[in-house]
Amino acid sequence: MHFPNVLVSIIAVASVTTASLSQRMYAEPLQALDIREYEEAHDEMLAARDEFMEKRDLFRRLGGQAFCRGDKKPYACEEAVPGPSTWATKWRKCGTCGKNDKLGAKCSC
Repeated sequence: MHFPNVLVSIIAVASVTTASLSQRMYAEPLQALDIREYEEAHDEMLAARDEFMEKRDLFRRLGGQAFCRGDKKPYACEEAVPGPSTWATKWRKCGTCGKNDKLGAKCSC
């Protein structure tokens, strides 16, 4: 669940930065954007992009918290929901696995 939150946050920051930069550029055409401010915004954008790419790669390597379960392909992506006691585990369907995913493979919801 952290991956979608990170993705939305990065997109929001990039959108706000882009909107503020474009508004300044069109509102003040004779006064170009201060080079230092542009470089700072560009550096922030590059840092956010690098962080996103690192987390995306980590997410891809580790897989999700759910497993492919079921009796026919494409399998259902289900996550374990703890029951009232330690031995009772319920499974909640949260999506579908890819058609090439194997039974018991990790998936993301």
